[in-house]
Amino acid sequence: MYRPRLHSHVLLLSIICLTLQAIAQSPTSQSQSTQAAESNPTEPTVTLQTFSRMVNIELVVKDSKGNHIKGLKPSDFRLFEQIPSRGKEKREQKIAELREIHMADLRNEGVPALPTSPGVYSNGVQRPKDPVAPTILLVDGLNTAPENQAQVHVQMLRMLRQLPPNVPVSVFLLGSRLEMLQSFTSDPRLLQIALRKAINPAGVGVADIDPRDDPTAPGNTIGGFLGPEGNAAVAEMVAHAKDFDTRIYTGNMDMKVQRTINAMLSLGRNLAGYPGRKNLLWLSTAFPISINSVDSDYFRNYWAQLKKMNGALSEARISVYPVNLAGVQTLSFFSAASRPPDVSPGGAADAVERQQLTISNQQDTMEAIADGTGGKVCTGDNDLGDCVRKAMDDSSDYYELSYYPDSPSWNGEFRKILLSATERGARLSYRRGYYATPLGGGDPDAQQAALQADCEDYLDATSVVFTAKSLPADQPGQLKFGVSIDPAGLTLTPTNDGNHLLKVSVAVCTFNEKGWALKLMTYPVERQLDDKEYNWMLKDGSVQQTIFVPAPKPAAVRLLVRDAASGHLGSIHIKVDEKAASPGSKDEAENAIDGPRALNSDVPLREAAHNAVEAPGIGVALNVSSNPLEWGPQEVVVKLDVHDIHFEQNEDRAKAKLDLAFVELGQDGHILEGVKDRVVLALLPDTYSDAETLGWFYPRRLWVAGEAEKLRVVVRDLATGSLGSVSVPVHTYRRAGELSPKKRRN
Repeated sequence: MYRPRLHSHVLLLSIICLTLQAIAQSPTSQSQSTQAAESNPTEPTVTLQTFSRMVNIELVVKDSKGNHIKGLKPSDFRLFEQIPSRGKEKREQKIAELREIHMADLRNEGVPALPTSPGVYSNGVQRPKDPVAPTILLVDGLNTAPENQAQVHVQMLRMLRQLPPNVPVSVFLLGSRLEMLQSFTSDPRLLQIALRKAINPAGVGVADIDPRDDPTAPGNTIGGFLGPEGNAAVAEMVAHAKDFDTRIYTGNMDMKVQRTINAMLSLGRNLAGYPGRKNLLWLSTAFPISINSVDSDYFRNYWAQLKKMNGALSEARISVYPVNLAGVQTLSFFSAASRPPDVSPGGAADAVERQQLTISNQQDTMEAIADGTGGKVCTGDNDLGDCVRKAMDDSSDYYELSYYPDSPSWNGEFRKILLSATERGARLSYRRGYYATPLGGGDPDAQQAALQADCEDYLDATSVVFTAKSLPADQPGQLKFGVSIDPAGLTLTPTNDGNHLLKVSVAVCTFNEKGWALKLMTYPVERQLDDKEYNWMLKDGSVQQTIFVPAPKPAAVRLLVRDAASGHLGSIHIKVDEKAASPGSKDEAENAIDGPRALNSDVPLREAAHNAVEAPGIGVALNVSSNPLEWGPQEVVVKLDVHDIHFEQNEDRAKAKLDLAFVELGQDGHILEGVKDRVVLALLPDTYSDAETLGWFYPRRLWVAGEAEKLRVVVRDLATGSLGSVSVPVHTYRRAGELSPKKRRN
């Protein structure tokens, strides 16, 4: 299928003004000479950022018994910076501020309400009334074998029994894409429903084994078919095949690493607006921090990418606690099911060494992410409940340390942070470095490309908080929004004439009914503020912008606000409703991002159709008139396990809504044709009881293409997003003299 490219259009600034609204701010000190060394630990610090290169660190200090050490002062610490590219020299830094944070002290602070007026949308986060650090569970199906993912169910059930009743927990699943299974909740029932869906086979067969140890890799099988390996021609072909194996393995690993990093960055952008420290539990066997030998053309080391990711997560105040689902791993070489390609003594020793190195590199990845974000690797028996308790304890009492680096050069280099305490036996947990990114946003083309990537982010970003109000359109089919930006997430830079530069990109992306991005339209906002306007901003200011979306009306839009100086982002995804439902209405709630837009998109169906393995979320069986199927008209009957489907009781019926996709796949696995049925079930009690025993049946008449190799049926529960699939082969007839069937255009 053809997917339209995202087009970029820059529109003229329509309206910009500074207005007095109820968003109170207090200025950050602009010079180090006016900075206080200490401040009231319970005093809220909501500030408008001016030109100051302050580095903030969340610091957990415990004694040898694991108890928090309280009451420390800046003089109790020594802080150094080191730039690895410039040698081992360490430069001591002056601590500007040290605040002791007790989550319990936040209980007395008011919780601001989010706007609930009809047609008003916001990416602001609603802080829970109880001052408890939110916890995010990321179940990694991309880097974890399904048999290890099964441990998630056991561990989560144990965790639910031990979890305090007021802890908000959200659950995400990483497969071919990031998916929210449950937004923040402390309801054990909802978390139990989420854990039933917490499995994804996306990583099966994708760079899950070094090709040198894979008996099915072409480089290990081709020699037996071509003759003795002493033959020079055969040896060359085997070498080319092994090189191809390594290239594919490396490319797949690059994809897995980048997809994992993108998912964590998406979570970071989404959680940045939540106050205080957040805990991200990464349930995975991870990926190796490096692959292939150093002298190989395909050598990869992912440490630099992890450092940048760690910096972004630390800036969002997210600490990562990796949990290795594999537990104590045994080498697959010694497994009874193992079929090593080379069983000679030398080959066996090399295979064992490679597998040991892979496990070690996976552990290095976990430790690098935990150390880089101030978290810890959960070891031992991988008790998820114990890991959650440790993360919560770390977040209950900690310090916020701030300092101004003395180096004047902000050129994007990585700077290592070295922190020690004078308290004997103190153990410190904090992020280990940051990138000295220059202010100004960099190349305009790069900023535009970043906005294009942000358009298709799965989650709303919350670093820059803003509200958008739907306004009466000036023309038929047009959309119009008034955007009000909270300046607390913006950075103002000084100008040579003593003014303050405000530079923001406001943008809107449009989407069709299938969830595909169509256009990106940007409204650049650039204004120099004099002292009077600047003082207004400090007191009660907001930035106002009106944006238009020309006809025809899209199915959905995403509004974005990016601060050019810092790169901070805010975004809101809005489902366009012809009836203009309000954010608090039933229609809008069904399409809210918390039940994400992807639930009503064809993207998951297409991904499941392409997948090499069947989706396990819903039990599906397929009865066909002939097996294998033949080309031409066919009668098929789909049988579903209703226990895997979410039903809602409505009056006297049990109701559910499903998508059933019937997809014909070609020889190389690409989609030839497909049809989707939207099915609404409304079962009476007797019918539902029969379906529980016998299953629910759906007959369908299809025309199967002559060039199809396989028919796959994909079922999706629109309430939960669960997927199930089943496939049957298609017997292809070829007439005499016909070398290949005529291919259809996608």
